Amino acid sequence: MSAIDDYHTYTCLRFVQASANDINRVRFQNGAGCSSYVGMIGGAQPINLAPGCRSKGIVIHEMGHAIGFQHEQSRSDRDTFVSLMSQNIQPGVEFNFRRLSTEEVSSYGVSYDYTSVMHYSGLVTPAPTTPAPAVELGTVCADRMPGCQELQGVKELDCISNLLHIHQCVSTCGRC
Repeated sequence: MSAIDDYHTYTCLRFVQASANDINRVRFQNGAGCSSYVGMIGGAQPINLAPGCRSKGIVIHEMGHAIGFQHEQSRSDRDTFVSLMSQNIQPGVEFNFRRLSTEEVSSYGVSYDYTSVMHYSGLVTPAPTTPAPAVELGTVCADRMPGCQELQGVKELDCISNLLHIHQCVSTCGRC
């Protein structure tokens, strides 16, 4: 099952093949790293997927940015749930760990989700000289942590916590 199939199976959102007349669309491209703008920017919105970024979980994560999701660890209340080890963050990617204000990101009243497809684990961007985590999660098993399940796809809590609120699809998201 592909990343798009997961969105179709577990959410009310539908991705369709863009036509020549479609102004706003996402464009998957072989870019530098794994990245996407957060939310619609207008026009052909790039989702950059370098060769190491093409697992289903990473594609779902980047598609999540395109439809408006911020990183879970960027929530304004994140310090209650995780400890940021800023000394262990690789230079140049600090923005991925920035705590956002409530005006920039909403929790929609949903509890912090350590296993969200939008949450970085502690070992995603460590500094090259240290095996120490950038985000210390304590005893909670988060995606991509050693011994935990590999980041696989969209799951029900992601659907409930964001899609239903951002895209108002309560009545059409049958699996949620």
